[in-house]
Amino acid sequence: MPINLTGRVVTLRQAVSLYNRTRMTARRLRRYSRTPWSILLYPLAQLNRIRGKTALEAVVDLDPEDGEEAREKLLYLMALMSSNSVPLPRRDVERAILTLLPFKSDLAETLGPRSGGDRH
Repeated sequence: MPINLTGRVVTLRQAVSLYNRTRMTARRLRRYSRTPWSILLYPLAQLNRIRGKTALEAVVDLDPEDGEEAREKLLYLMALMSSNSVPLPRRDVERAILTLLPFKSDLAETLGPRSGGDRH
């Protein structure tokens, strides 16, 4: 189910895209952190941080529409957690798991061990 994020209805894919854009913007802003005029960028950095936090919360809370979207959500969150770039609190992980439960059998089939003929 889409939710309202920054004044518009978004899907899980749009929330992931927004979160990725905020991370790229944060990296760009950090490049200017040692310049004399970097203090002027502080409000922009704070706004970007809030947008990123809101987008990540949407990624955690949004229900996938189908098995494929559930798989993408699971893989995206696993990648974020394994990269140590984003510390996800346990309660966020638990909330994300609740949204993925309806797709448990699809995810188990997709992420489970493959049969011997499918391995490369």
